[in-house]
Amino acid sequence: MNKNLSFAAPSMLSRRQFLQGSAVLATLAGMGFNPGVLRLLAQDQVALSLLSGDWGGNYNELLKKIGDLYSTENPNITIDWDFSPTQHDELLTRIAGGTPPDLALTYEPNTLARLGAFVSLTPYLEAAGLKRENFVTALWDEATYDGQLYALPGGADYIALFYSKDMYRAAGLDPEKPPTTVAQFDEYNRTLTERDASGNVTRVGYLPIAGHLLQWGFVFGGNWYDVENQRVTANDPAIVAALQWLYEYVQFLGYDQYIALTQLPGVFEPGNSFATGILGHFFEGFWTYEPLDNHAPDLDYGVALWPTLNGTEAEKANYQTGGWLFGIPSAAPNPDAAWEFMKYAFVDNAAKMGVDTVNGPAYLPALPDWETGLAEVLGADNRLNPYINVFAEIGATATKSRPAMPVSAYYSDERTRAFEAVLIGEKTAQQALDEVTQNVQAELDRTLAST
Repeated sequence: MNKNLSFAAPSMLSRRQFLQGSAVLATLAGMGFNPGVLRLLAQDQVALSLLSGDWGGNYNELLKKIGDLYSTENPNITIDWDFSPTQHDELLTRIAGGTPPDLALTYEPNTLARLGAFVSLTPYLEAAGLKRENFVTALWDEATYDGQLYALPGGADYIALFYSKDMYRAAGLDPEKPPTTVAQFDEYNRTLTERDASGNVTRVGYLPIAGHLLQWGFVFGGNWYDVENQRVTANDPAIVAALQWLYEYVQFLGYDQYIALTQLPGVFEPGNSFATGILGHFFEGFWTYEPLDNHAPDLDYGVALWPTLNGTEAEKANYQTGGWLFGIPSAAPNPDAAWEFMKYAFVDNAAKMGVDTVNGPAYLPALPDWETGLAEVLGADNRLNPYINVFAEIGATATKSRPAMPVSAYYSDERTRAFEAVLIGEKTAQQALDEVTQNVQAELDRTLAST
């Protein structure tokens, strides 16, 4: 394992040497060097424009580190970042206006590929010897359209189960044995729940949210979309069972009690319910160590894998992992330079990128060095340190992704609507998910017919 996470300067001739004569370029081309890369090396100063989402000042500045280090090693390349809260709409506007950026962050690569907004990265990947098995499968598949990859996985959101060992002890649960199955998780949540004399919940195991339904549907063995036949499958019996289970748990708490508890400060805020001993479980990424260090410095907590139906190794393939990707827009002015930067940041130096920008790398060979680097940043005494491997394991095993379809945002809204309708008792899980299937399929058919 390489513990040196500093960016290493490429072992190559200087740009000046490349420019000494066309004969050198011709010789290198004959040796199999990518012609696009050779053109890049022969260029004068290049200003790469990158359109990203607005993650907030702190995280935006962290992301800039990648560009700064790349420019240090490649003085003829500068990186101009544009952090937009509406990056998807801005990207489409700029493409339509003939002024696309060189590189753009996306959460909807499949949609953009279908619209012709991104160029295929497959030729670049083949030249670099990069394949699907090198990356988080879920993100690779999410960015694939018609057999081509249209966005390179950059960062992955490895979401795991955080649990309060203090609350486990108080409830008589073993703090070193978190739940591994859905049945155990349900039992623990009910055991952790306490009420006062008036019946009000004063301590709760888990507070499900609409965003969790996607993962629970996969965990229960369901699939949300049949890509090959372009059929929406929200009413998959396994997904119906997952939503019914969530409904029954909220009924156990009482809907009004549930809503009241969800209004308490979240884990990123001072006085949050996890820090104050009200909430026993929540699902989040490794970056949560920082607010927990700030707001709950004395809390004893652990981290575990997402529970599955039977707790088997094979079921880990049902983990869903989201994340962010970068693609090269059609008619981008510097596509070769854009690819070289992407490869540098998210493949060659993916471990350092993840550590420095507080992201999980999506390039699987980088995970061991990422674990080592993150452990060094946290320090040996940090409570998260013993559990970094949990997040890496999720990245290495997850295969499920958000439905790769041109109406994915609409589908997400429909899932939320169904979740809320079921929890409040307006519809059964079957009725709500039948409606989601019908609505999203109709929207998908209209979209496919119009493009």
